[in-house]
Amino acid sequence: PEPLTYDEAKGRWDGEEWIKATELEIGTLRSMECFDVVHAPKGVKVITSRIVYKLKLDRNGQPFRYKARIVAKGFQQRWGVDYVDSFSATAHPTAIR
Repeated sequence: PEPLTYDEAKGRWDGEEWIKATELEIGTLRSMECFDVVHAPKGVKVITSRIVYKLKLDRNGQPFRYKARIVAKGFQQRWGVDYVDSFSATAHPTAIR
């Protein structure tokens, strides 16, 4: 099974692979300028995040890719207080073959 936390991931026998996957995800987000590190103003509720790990196996059941994704815990938001509109990414019909 995949690790549930970063500490669990780095403490495993394959921890080095999970750390590389995590660093790759953070590096990708930084290179795409997806976020800025800032100080939160007083009284503002900060939405936390977590890392989701997934091990991809080849057709023989052997590990071939360690994936890490940083996801926001959006369930911490309240409609009308923390947000008013929601957004769902959709594909343009001409992009689908």
